[in-house]
Amino acid sequence: MRTDVTCAINFRKLEDKPLNEKIAGLRFDINNAPNHRIFENHAKCSEYFCKKSGVVQNISLFKLLTNLIQSAVEKKNTIKEKIKIV
Repeated sequence: MRTDVTCAINFRKLEDKPLNEKIAGLRFDINNAPNHRIFENHAKCSEYFCKKSGVVQNISLFKLLTNLIQSAVEKKNTIKEKIKIV
C-alpha cells in the first residue's frame, strides 16, 4: 500500500487545482487504497491510479465463498467422524 500512497501523492502534487482539492483527492485515494490493494475492488479507483478503475472483481468473493464451503465440509466430516466413534 505504500507504493499506492506514494503514487497518489506524486499525482496530486502535480495537479493544477487548488490545495484544498488536492488534499481532498489525496484523502480519497488513501482511503480507497485498501479496497484497491487488499480487496481487489476497483469500483472507486481513480483512472490515473488503476487500469481497472470502475471494475469490481469478484475474485476475492469467490475465494471467500470457496473457503467457507470447504470449512463447512470439513466441519461436517469432523462431526460425522465423532458420531462413528461414539
